Amino acid sequence: MKPTPLTLLALPEPGPCGRVCGASATSSVDARTDRILQQMITENFADCTVIAIAHRLNTILGADRVLVLDSGTKREFDTPVNLVRTEGGIFSAMVRCVVR
Repeated sequence: MKPTPLTLLALPEPGPCGRVCGASATSSVDARTDRILQQMITENFADCTVIAIAHRLNTILGADRVLVLDSGTKREFDTPVNLVRTEGGIFSAMVRCVVR
């Protein structure tokens, strides 16, 4: 039996949006489903603070800010563009590994 991917997304109540927390929203889905979910999140929660745990770099490259944790400790926090430009940075190294 093939395992069923688990998708977990916390949705806010109707009305003015505050925060949306997504835990592993797309960690175990195929690339097509990932794109659909990311588009849905982007379109429907544009006015919200979205806190996501990213398992794929492409899901956070359009974020306003990225927090990089290492063993639970904050290592980097900035825009994706600034983090990519940071020489010797963790985020920059991860992006370079994916681009190769």
